[in-house]
Amino acid sequence: MKRLLGSAAIIALSGLVLSSAFAPARADDTLDPQIKAVYDAKCTALKNADFDAFAKTMSTDYVTTDPDGKKQSRDEYVATVKAALDGLDITSCHFTLVKSVMSGNAATVSMVTTFDGSAQGAPLNVMVRATDTFEKTGEGWLENGATVAEQTVTVGGKVYQHIGTPATPAP
Repeated sequence: MKRLLGSAAIIALSGLVLSSAFAPARADDTLDPQIKAVYDAKCTALKNADFDAFAKTMSTDYVTTDPDGKKQSRDEYVATVKAALDGLDITSCHFTLVKSVMSGNAATVSMVTTFDGSAQGAPLNVMVRATDTFEKTGEGWLENGATVAEQTVTVGGKVYQHIGTPATPAP
């Protein structure tokens, strides 16, 4: 179960925040299909434990920030996720868009992501509420940052780990 503490890192797969001076920002409740493809590629990489493919969805200057304020570079984050998944099996990923903002070659996505699978034979569920930033490059959209607001790891129906502040329900 000790390895599950690192599994919180796999939850930083939601949300985007980017800005650009070239185009007005557009906020809506739909996700650009090319950015959705980045999330899908991350999910596939995690299900296949393909950490090279996982890293390729992120820019080289990617930085993730966990709910406690700890920052990790792309390479540190990928290593954390790899260690966290040792002994775990991710079978599905679900993305619930909260809000996306597109502005030229930048995007910010607020998302709730859940991962389902198993941990040492017990059902596993990981929920991450985060804001991700993306930049459009010659290679397409790449995630260049994530700020995780909350994550919960549930094993066998019991909360194993919770960090961050729960979302405030809308009035």
